Amino acid sequence: LGAPYDWRLAPDSDSMQTTFVALQKLIEDAVSRTGQKVVIVSHSMGCLVSQAFLKQTETAMPGWVGQHVYEWVPASGPFGGAASSVQGAVSGETLGMSFLPHDLFRPVQSACTSGFWLSPIPSVFGSDVLVSTHSKNYTCSDNDLRQLYSDLGLSLMSDTFDRVLPWRANLDQPIQPRDALRVTCFVGQGVKTTSSMVYDVDAFKKGQSPPKPQLIYTDGDGTVPSASLQLCSKISSDGSTNIIKGASHIGVLSDTEFIEYLQSA
Repeated sequence: LGAPYDWRLAPDSDSMQTTFVALQKLIEDAVSRTGQKVVIVSHSMGCLVSQAFLKQTETAMPGWVGQHVYEWVPASGPFGGAASSVQGAVSGETLGMSFLPHDLFRPVQSACTSGFWLSPIPSVFGSDVLVSTHSKNYTCSDNDLRQLYSDLGLSLMSDTFDRVLPWRANLDQPIQPRDALRVTCFVGQGVKTTSSMVYDVDAFKKGQSPPKPQLIYTDGDGTVPSASLQLCSKISSDGSTNIIKGASHIGVLSDTEFIEYLQSA
């Protein structure tokens, strides 16, 4: 069974809450029909959506997760965030399609409340510089991200910052009670991945789209840095993550190891 969602939204939105209600009913109907608990498989931002759904539902109805979900399998989960989400809001990110204008998707990416939800988190990246201009450096600290979006004139991102902050702060916390849910993580590794952006401007100006940045790279799956992906080990059942060498962010889904695990679940 598939469970689509609107990737533009953070979990506090009315539309996402409607999605959670529908997902709960989908799972309950499946369990009632088959007599078996479900296995939830999520990918990328879908991992954060699934996590938010499971936490919220278990808080509202203690014991629901244990009664309805046998296992959760997050793949390529950006639990520590990704620099590419910030790049999208600042100057646009072409999702690997380098032949497109760099800022083609910026109007959408800079208005998505999910962008801040996917921003790198301080507990993983500390004081590392995330975005820099000639005159200013921005880290992934809450204050720096607030200032970054303010300097760019992105009022929607600034306005929703405090609303999304509690969801962003708990990405490395397991579903409680921990023994109620089996969690098995899969991630790719060994692919050049953006870690920060350098902009050839003195400073950002409100209402102006910045130029294409120079990208600084680290290891990861091509979209999410390894440090962020590895955060899944904090919520997994055995404290580990299944690493697929050379697999990209999407490539994990077609990897033999991942497919065989799902077939055996």
